[in-house]
Amino acid sequence: MMFTPPLGPPPPGARPALQTTSSCPYNIDLELLAKRGWVSLPLEQTAEDPLYAAFSHLFSSSAQFFNLPEEERLKYKCSQPSAQASEEGYSRVQGEKCMITLRHAARTPTEFEMKSRAAEAWKAGGDVMREVMGCVEESLGMEGGVLQKAMGDKVELPAEGESIVATLLRMFRYDRPVPELSGDGEQPPSKVVAEPHKDLGLLSLVVGHTPGLECWDTKANTWVSCEENKDGKMSATLLAGQTLAMFTNGRYSAGKHRVFVHPLAKSLPDSTPDKAGATAETFIDPDALPLLTSPAYRFSLVFTLRAHLPVRVSSSKFETAITGAFPTTAQFTDLPCEKIYKAISEAHWNVNISVEERRRQEQQIKMRSQQAQKASNNEKSEMNSSRKRLSFAGLKNIFKRTQTVN
Repeated sequence: MMFTPPLGPPPPGARPALQTTSSCPYNIDLELLAKRGWVSLPLEQTAEDPLYAAFSHLFSSSAQFFNLPEEERLKYKCSQPSAQASEEGYSRVQGEKCMITLRHAARTPTEFEMKSRAAEAWKAGGDVMREVMGCVEESLGMEGGVLQKAMGDKVELPAEGESIVATLLRMFRYDRPVPELSGDGEQPPSKVVAEPHKDLGLLSLVVGHTPGLECWDTKANTWVSCEENKDGKMSATLLAGQTLAMFTNGRYSAGKHRVFVHPLAKSLPDSTPDKAGATAETFIDPDALPLLTSPAYRFSLVFTLRAHLPVRVSSSKFETAITGAFPTTAQFTDLPCEKIYKAISEAHWNVNISVEERRRQEQQIKMRSQQAQKASNNEKSEMNSSRKRLSFAGLKNIFKRTQTVN
């Protein structure tokens, strides 16, 4: 049994078009999300926007947390293997970024109202994603709730006494190249601070405060900058993950993306008011605003929805005329999402750990792949040999019977 999602979209015309759905949050173009794996969300700078206020508040907490001395941040470092350093707590990748991953209220910092604001953002992101998953079901002609079931009963930051979940909220501060103070006029080169990758889960929401996120445009065959707001507004990008690609038989592609930061000559301009008179600063703590607009960093919040690990799923429940039949090698029956997630994650290396650990993981994956290919070739060879032996034995039996008849 294989868990790897199908390689690439189906040939044009091989399967019916997506169905028109009822109203989707932010008028998401599901056809675009399905084809290239990502779409931009038009956030509005108002309290009525389901995401804007919650993530603005969390940006304030994030910027102030990362402004703490390193020894203060290290209090939230979890003791776990280096390969899993980014899965919970604070961690740093020298020359690229520092981050804190939240998985449970009990281990979420209380400074700068982070715990309450993280819970608020988690709830807001979860509500939007549940709606999107319902729209995806509808677009594929699936039974209502079949994909939403994989999310679990609720998508909220686990409270005291509750079990940890696979879904997470991660806050980043990326190091942006800064011109030297010598003032020779030359800009430092842009740099990749998150290598190209596809997320493992169902959906990911990336909210950025300054440019840096780039997504792969499958039609133009090039990288596209997704965060080019000129007036200091937050930007939001929704990405499909590899679990969603698997559950939809490749009908929704996982979005490839990276973080590629450029030098900023100066701090961002002040935000312009929207029609209601609100600005980005309306929801940002005054102490945090200078930090968020610093040319030295790119701040980002990532809410990653993963399948709830105990939930059991079957490919037959996801199969429709629009998804097409699942290949035999991609079928699964009554399997816990935990096993599916483990199989997908073991085939990919982690972009949020040290470069040395990444290359080690990458090498291990290559070795496992080569070993699996060798085992497969040996199995095929043994099967062919068995067929030959069986055929020869069959011929001998026929010959014996023929002699007997004669």
